[in-house]
Amino acid sequence: MSEYPGFTTDPWMLKGHTVEFRRSDLHFEPDTNPDVEDLKLGTTPRLAGEMGTQRALVHLEQARRGAERAYREERRYPGSGRSG
Repeated sequence: MSEYPGFTTDPWMLKGHTVEFRRSDLHFEPDTNPDVEDLKLGTTPRLAGEMGTQRALVHLEQARRGAERAYREERRYPGSGRSG
């Protein structure tokens, strides 16, 4: 990642994917934060317990696809209220 905050993930990354972050001088103190840090992604214990990790990931992926579809439609017919 070249910079953050603003980093987003795809749902499949929440199955334990590890991301390497390089410290941004704009947001973090070099004296208190390492230059490089690995962040292991995952679901919260509550979400995993209530839905199961795989089911939660499927739900998140479907929600993301729906949001992307709605965004594409809005860009195709801006302000018209048309759904396609």
